[in-house]
Amino acid sequence: MDVLLRWSRLKLRCFLLITCLFSSSSSLVASPLPPPFKAQFSGSKYLFFSLDSRIQLQHIGQYLKYTLITEGSILVYSNRLYDCSVMQLGPHGLLPLEHKHTDQKNPEYDAHTVFNWEERVAHVKTDYGGKSGEFKIDPSKPVWDPMSLQIRIMIDTMSGKLTNPRLYQLLEYRELSSWPIAIQGDEKLDTDYGTIDTVIVQRTDGKSFKLWLAKDFGFVPAMVELDKARISMTQDPDTITQSAEQPAEEQPHC
Repeated sequence: MDVLLRWSRLKLRCFLLITCLFSSSSSLVASPLPPPFKAQFSGSKYLFFSLDSRIQLQHIGQYLKYTLITEGSILVYSNRLYDCSVMQLGPHGLLPLEHKHTDQKNPEYDAHTVFNWEERVAHVKTDYGGKSGEFKIDPSKPVWDPMSLQIRIMIDTMSGKLTNPRLYQLLEYRELSSWPIAIQGDEKLDTDYGTIDTVIVQRTDGKSFKLWLAKDFGFVPAMVELDKARISMTQDPDTITQSAEQPAEEQPHC
């Protein structure tokens, strides 16, 4: 078992090393990337609402696809939420291309955002808030959707850019907001698979958003808190890393 564990971590370090080397030799990537992974999570909201989630990050050529599927239940009520973001590595670094949110029981909260960086406009389609909308965007001052923002935060944590608070622009539904994010310290998480060394990244304005990023596993989330809901990884972190996928002929979609 010890041999398998060391081999798994060696593969992860090799992936991160290759990513860093690629970052320094290509204008397309400015920073190392979190590795592709797929992991199970569970948790609760307000102590009563149980949550089971699956988080997956795929590397597909020059694209990243980050997906969160959550099933929640309380007594006889249940619901399924789907969140996905597709990003692309390009001349301006990592930028979001598409975000999709679906709510099985409450379709009025569904939203679909398409970022067109060439035309510098983001199209938001949703019934929430009354109507859809368009927003001007600038690749030199990127805005993020809720999923791509997490990837950006992982990258900036790996690169040491969050020692001081950093302001991110988030486009969600038809609202543009500023999120001040900073590293708050380190924490050891006790799990069924041993202790995970994490760095805590959170909003500094008192709003509910916090990530516990696993230092020894490419800074992928070991625990996530958002809107008073908290989910923790329930899978052996040595088993979550996946291989990068073949380059796509076309942009993948959510």
